Amino acid sequence: MAPDLGRYIIEFAFGDIYCREGLSLQEREMITISSLLTAGGCEPQLQVHINVCLNVGISPEKIR
Repeated sequence: MAPDLGRYIIEFAFGDIYCREGLSLQEREMITISSLLTAGGCEPQLQVHINVCLNVGISPEKIR
């Protein structure tokens, strides 16, 4: 519907937010899945970020 808006959201989230110093990628992903869980209704995004957590070395036990 608005491809420029979609691109902007991706560039902002992953370009500006995820590249900031101070937190590791593992910490950022744990914060992200915590936020998605509390927001509710974000199952598709939650599934993506759980897979990212697993891919960056976070154990399934820690995710649970």
